[in-house]
Amino acid sequence: MNFKRINWDKLSWIAAIMVGVIMTAEALVLNGGQDIRQHYQPFTQGCLECGFVPYYAQPMLAPMLLTSWKYVWALWVLISVTGLLLVARQTGINPLIFMLSFPMITQFWLGQIDVLLCVGAFLAVKHRSSYLRGLGILMLLVKPQIAFLAVLFLLWREERSQLFKVLVIPAAGFVLSLIVYGFDWPLEWAMNAQTNIPGHTWKLSSEFFWPWSLVLLPLPFLFKDRQDGAVVSFLVSSLVMPFFSMYSYIVFLIFYSSWWVLPLSYAHAVFRPWLGWESRKFAWVLPLTILGVYLTRRFELNKILAKKFQKTG
Repeated sequence: MNFKRINWDKLSWIAAIMVGVIMTAEALVLNGGQDIRQHYQPFTQGCLECGFVPYYAQPMLAPMLLTSWKYVWALWVLISVTGLLLVARQTGINPLIFMLSFPMITQFWLGQIDVLLCVGAFLAVKHRSSYLRGLGILMLLVKPQIAFLAVLFLLWREERSQLFKVLVIPAAGFVLSLIVYGFDWPLEWAMNAQTNIPGHTWKLSSEFFWPWSLVLLPLPFLFKDRQDGAVVSFLVSSLVMPFFSMYSYIVFLIFYSSWWVLPLSYAHAVFRPWLGWESRKFAWVLPLTILGVYLTRRFELNKILAKKFQKTG
């Protein structure tokens, strides 16, 4: 067999789509999707304190109203897989590596909603329309603890002549939410999230370096490129924000998926025999390594080191 003649890109897409189909089929028969069943679907049905997301996210999750508790997980997996693969097509990543990575597998199993953030990130970073970039920012803010730094960077890098247009949709969405849910909903949501959100081990990695990781906060603003700066914002947030869960790593993997990302996304599992679920505290190795790649590229550290070794040699 001539391996050079194989279209590996096409093969990876076929395999990624098959993985998505398998995920959707498994969601019909397996006993998973606890987050969507216990939190997000009840949130769309009116239990606003159940979702732990800002109330303006309710219309974005409206498709969950189309089916029953039994099938809502499969429906959302189908929506997520479709949305994520469409974004992956535009960002040019290897879709199979992305679909098989630990954060994506976890998104599937829990029934998480970070597809909204990935679509939002793509719109906010890439779209030519200022209004759609604004829509992307609104979608990103479905999980402020994940996207706040990225949104701040993107607004900072926005052309001043376009800033008003970008802010129209987020501002309109927020004002409308105040009218619909009451002017006190932001305080109500924040207090509920602070006191009642369930504890879990998925966020241990983001707490590992706290508070020393705060020194990383300025890093995104060293980048001029919007995509690079946004990705670095997500990477830094994953190491700084205490509520940045490891399944949300897909927000930066949707833009970056070198082959080594796949095994590295499972690296924390090496400690599982000794630490159990506490091993997840070492998941930071993935975002920290990718952050190192971006910093090396930005400051051409590889060239600097090469010149230094040439002189010493």
